Amino acid sequence: MSKRGSKLASVSKWLAALRIPRECIEEKSSAEEQGRRFVIRPDNKDEIWRVKVDACWLSSVDGKKVDFMFWGQSASGKRLVLLVELKGKDYGEALKQIDATLQQLCKTADGKEF
Repeated sequence: MSKRGSKLASVSKWLAALRIPRECIEEKSSAEEQGRRFVIRPDNKDEIWRVKVDACWLSSVDGKKVDFMFWGQSASGKRLVLLVELKGKDYGEALKQIDATLQQLCKTADGKEF
């Protein structure tokens, strides 16, 4: 198994529990859309995975959703999830998209730890 494949295996249980297709997942710590950019600067041993939410993972879900979700794990095992909506303006709408995605994430997780 390749290094990337083994790393994906380390997060695949969590991602599989959320029914996130592999094609929506990339080992990236940044996102860019319409001239807006978001960057995470991880330490060397940290893992960061980017999930394309809109038009990939939750494309069949009606309503508002964010552009990306980042899943991270530090070398010490601490995990984090970040929801990212890249907006140039209308931050109130971005907050609604974050809230709607969080609700969908909780519903999809169905009691599983995330």
